[in-house]
Amino acid sequence: VGPRGAQVLPGDADGTQKALQHLVELGHSRIAYFDNPNSSDTHLSVFVRRDAFQKYTQELGIESPKLTLPRLAKSQAWEPIYEPFLRQAIIEGRATAVLTYSHFGALSLLRKAHDMGLSIPADFSLVCFNNEPALALSVPSVTAVDVPSLTMGKVAADLLLRQMESKDSDEPQQSILLTETLIARESTAAPPSIIRQ
Repeated sequence: VGPRGAQVLPGDADGTQKALQHLVELGHSRIAYFDNPNSSDTHLSVFVRRDAFQKYTQELGIESPKLTLPRLAKSQAWEPIYEPFLRQAIIEGRATAVLTYSHFGALSLLRKAHDMGLSIPADFSLVCFNNEPALALSVPSVTAVDVPSLTMGKVAADLLLRQMESKDSDEPQQSILLTETLIARESTAAPPSIIRQ
């Protein structure tokens, strides 16, 4: 952001850890990650969430099935990825939980799982990023990492206004990281092996 730049970022790494910790506490030890399949998306969240998933699965002793899904072009719909992901991650890979990059991916997997005869959370638990209103209305309602978008906007606007009013040309670069929270809902439960004991 330059020598005098300021940035406000969501704590996506911490949010990833909270999501995985929630699943581990429920008894999950094999968790898959539904990544952003768009190969040209360079949004910072794509890299931070992906790297954090790899880091915290190792730290928490979580196994993750190996997936061989194609990357999609920028304008290509995500639809062709959902069924192969569920087959590789849940049916063949025996993951008992999925963390998705976004709410859009979570709702799409929820629908595709229903079409394939899979039940959430009976067959696998589901957690996503972005606590959008639709997640509380779906059946089941979806557990989500709440990214503080409104607070980010307010903090960024305040930083901008202060910088515009400042007469100090040597103001240092600022980077503010905001905390994310986990909203637990119906889509997460103990894994099937524990429920059936």
